[in-house]
Amino acid sequence: MTKLPLKVDITHTNWVISPVETILLSYPHSANTWFRYCVEFLSGRATNGATRHNSTAHVLATCAEPTPQLIRLCPMGAIFDIGVDQGLPAIMHKEHELTPEHFELDAKLILLVRDYREVVVRRCCYTKSNPRKVHPNWQKLYTTGVCGYVGRLKNFHSWQGPKLVVYYEDIVDDLAATLESVAAFLDISCDRIPELLRDIDTHRANGVALYNNWAVSYTEGMPKPKFHSAAFTAKQLAFIDNVTRGQTGPLFSYLERYAK
Repeated sequence: MTKLPLKVDITHTNWVISPVETILLSYPHSANTWFRYCVEFLSGRATNGATRHNSTAHVLATCAEPTPQLIRLCPMGAIFDIGVDQGLPAIMHKEHELTPEHFELDAKLILLVRDYREVVVRRCCYTKSNPRKVHPNWQKLYTTGVCGYVGRLKNFHSWQGPKLVVYYEDIVDDLAATLESVAAFLDISCDRIPELLRDIDTHRANGVALYNNWAVSYTEGMPKPKFHSAAFTAKQLAFIDNVTRGQTGPLFSYLERYAK
C-alpha cells in the first residue's frame, strides 16, 4: 500500500470559508479524491473535503500535524505542488449527502457514480475482522446499505440547478474526454489536460497516496476494476441487481450500464 509522509500548507484558508460554487456528491470509494485532484490541477483552485460534523474550522485549529482527518478536508494543492492558488475561493465542496439548505444554494452539482456492485459491496458486505471475506448476512447488509447509495441518486435527480453525472468507469476508460466534459460544465480551461496526461503515473500515485492515508485502495492499478463483485456468483449478483432496482425505481436509468 502506497503512503507518503505528507506536509500540509494551510497558510491560506479561503478554500474553507468561500461560498459554495459547486457541490461534489458521491458514495464512498467512488474516486472522489482522484476527481478532486484532477479538478484542482485543471482549475488552479482548491476543493474542500467533506466533514460529518461541520468541524472544518476545529480541525484546522487543533491539528498541528497532517492527520488523516485533516488530509481528507484540505485541498490536494495544499499537499502537492500542482499549481493551486489557495488564496482563491474553492471551486468545489465535497458533501456526503444533501440537506434542505443545500437545495437553497445557487450552485452546480456533480454526482460521481461508481458501480453499486463494487462500492456498496465493499462498504457493507464484508466481515469486520476480514475486509475481503463476505459476511454470512450479506444480503441483509446490502439491502440496508444500498439506501445511502440510492439516496444520492435521489438528491441528484431532485436538484433543480445545473448538474452533471460523472461515472467512475468513464474516468478510468477515457480520462481526457471525461475531464473535457467536466471542464465545460465548470467553465474552466482544458489547457492543462495534456500536461496531466504526460505525467499521469505520478499524479495517480499522488492520488492513491492521499487516499491510502485513511483507507485502502484495493483496485489500485487495475485498468478495469471489477474487484469486489468478482467474489459473488451470477445468482448473487442478480439478487444485488434486483434489490437495487427495487429501491431506485425509475432512477435505475442512471445505473443501467451496470446491470447489462
